Amino acid sequence: MAAWRKVTDRVHAEDGRIFAQLLHTGRIGHPSLLPDGLIPVGASAIAAKHQVFTPDGLQDCVTPKELSETEILDTISDFANAARNAIEAGFDGVELHGANGYLLHQFLASNSNQRTGAWGGSLEGRLRLMVETTRAVADAVGGQRTALRISPGNPFNDISEQDLEPTYTALVEAINPLGLAYLHIAESADRSLTNGLRRAFDGTFVLNPNTPGRPTGVEELELLEDGTADLLSYGVLFIANPDLPARLADGGPFNTPDQSTFYGGDATGYTDYPSRS
Repeated sequence: MAAWRKVTDRVHAEDGRIFAQLLHTGRIGHPSLLPDGLIPVGASAIAAKHQVFTPDGLQDCVTPKELSETEILDTISDFANAARNAIEAGFDGVELHGANGYLLHQFLASNSNQRTGAWGGSLEGRLRLMVETTRAVADAVGGQRTALRISPGNPFNDISEQDLEPTYTALVEAINPLGLAYLHIAESADRSLTNGLRRAFDGTFVLNPNTPGRPTGVEELELLEDGTADLLSYGVLFIANPDLPARLADGGPFNTPDQSTFYGGDATGYTDYPSRS
């Protein structure tokens, strides 16, 4: 927390705002990444057909330990405590990562959650962990400091979802009363689903648009003008362009991201991309 305070203080000194993204990877992991004797956990004891980066290179995901109800409640408490720590460290808020096949998403998707009872089975059961975690964090730090990221229909990390519209509409309706800072959607191919969730959500709508084959670019700024979203999020292009807002305002030019440096290494491809000034 003390180390992060140096970062958040610097952001605020430049009149910026900074949220911490809180993530539990669930079954996307490997014992070599954990203290001795521990294995990844998940909604059900079903291994993801995926590989993860480890000190020994890419390795297959293992069969996770199915979380007990007590462990689920402990996990919700862990998220709330992490949110409190983030605010104490100077972050303006937190974004819960309910996307991309990680733990909250694993409970939502029927191929990774094959439980029965209160935390699986029905749509209400599969929604429960994401909704209750979001509620617990909002209770801990305030709804205005809490956000949620989702990725409807994204198969990353071996996720398979059906009935996207009723599933995610029900999720949005469940979190609307919490008064969240924003909802952040990593879009798949279905813009009509995005538009439906935009209409269903009561607050600020942040979109990471689907742009197959290229990073989100200046072309997507029109999505703000036509009301598709309130804010856009940029990923890869921001990695390569530390002065991205100014470049977007001018229409470019943009540095080219070096994807070979994205996972591990030194400052190359991390802090060495040039600004124009």
